[in-house]
Amino acid sequence: MAPSYELYVAEADFGPEMNACGSKAVHTHSGPEIWYLFTGEQCLETPSGIHRTKAGEGMFAPANTPMQLNITGTSKRDALFAIVHDASKPVVTVSDWEPKGDCQK
Repeated sequence: MAPSYELYVAEADFGPEMNACGSKAVHTHSGPEIWYLFTGEQCLETPSGIHRTKAGEGMFAPANTPMQLNITGTSKRDALFAIVHDASKPVVTVSDWEPKGDCQK
């Protein structure tokens, strides 16, 4: 248990062209992350494999899980996401885990 928690909530609306930028950054969060997709598709690669979701569906990643988010399909992906984390820790940390690239297969 942490003495205090922070809830980070944001909306992200971008297409596959953003994969070359921040969306493919390998990172972890100090708390669990959830997504709900309004439009489009995404694929999350973690050490346990890949997880795909599309508009009208949600996705979850446990705390401290190395991940790489990939926007898939041909349309823009608009999603709401939230991370609940220990307020004394950073919300995001760069990870040295290397994904296999399975979301592109």
